[in-house]
Parts: sequence; structure tokens; C-alpha cells
Amino acid sequence: VTGVQTCALPICILEILKGRIDPARPVIAGVSHGNAPAWADRLEKLLRDAFPVSELIQAEVGPVVGTHAGPGVVSVSLFQPAADETALISPL
Repeated sequence: VTGVQTCALPICILEILKGRIDPARPVIAGVSHGNAPAWADRLEKLLRDAFPVSELIQAEVGPVVGTHAGPGVVSVSLFQPAADETALISPL
């Protein structure tokens, strides 16, 4: 993303994801953080409110990522299966 940030970071991230993810189909999500569980919980809630999350994994980042990103880092990953793969995640 280039240019000036005009919204709160979690909201900006959601806006980017909404432009790339079909909100009608389920997603598998991951939220990771570096010593910032409250921020990770907030991002998890925002994701669950915005997308049909079939599974969400929350974890702390490892020492390598933590060394480079620093304390307080929060990240999100989304996987949206293709239409023919949806049945594979429905039991989750």
C-alpha cells in the first residue's frame, strides 16, 4: 500500500482484505502477534465481524520474526478456498 495512511491500521488492513476476499465464502484465518495479545484479540474480532471465518488460529510470532518486527507487531493471514475446495474445510 502506498500513499498516506488515512485510517486506523486494523481498519485499513480490513479494507484491503475486503477488496481481495469474497465476503460470501468462508475463510481460514491466522492472527499472530509479538507480545500484543490484546491487539491480536481486537484484530480477531474485526475479522470475525467482517468475514465468515470457519477457523482461526492465533499464535505468537517466533524469535526471528519478533527480532525484525519488534514487540507489538500484529499480523493477519487469510486463506479462501476455491469453490470446489469449500467442502474440504466445512468440517472445520
